[in-house]
Amino acid sequence: MTVKHSSKRKWMRRAALATGLLVTYPFILLGIEYSASKWSPKITTKTELQQVIDKRKEKLGIEEHIEGVLRPETIGMSGTSINSGMKKIYVGGDLATQIVVDHELYHNHKRDNEVSQIDTIKERLETIYLEEPCARIYSLLRIRL
Repeated sequence: MTVKHSSKRKWMRRAALATGLLVTYPFILLGIEYSASKWSPKITTKTELQQVIDKRKEKLGIEEHIEGVLRPETIGMSGTSINSGMKKIYVGGDLATQIVVDHELYHNHKRDNEVSQIDTIKERLETIYLEEPCARIYSLLRIRL
């Protein structure tokens, strides 16, 4: 009998650990990426931002023009302008770094930002557990997933 209980406890511990890792891994990657962005070269001008975008998008094989927008507030996002249809990357504040540009370019490369709104729980989970971790891994390690 004690063998069964021991084996059952061991399985329960492993299941709890696996569940904990599954739930927390996107947030662990977020913390690592945010910490790494503190040591990433800062971007201080719009011209510098555009140069970084143009140089780094070539490495991903992105041919279309992507406009860089430098903002005063802390921001890091990319998307397509509703008015002009032009792809843009917005960075600013603490997130005006090369690592954040790499992250946003990866979303452009994978076309993650083509959906204008995240409407369903499935789409939210895909964003949290697939799209964002892949972009974070690329920005940190240059590994394309």
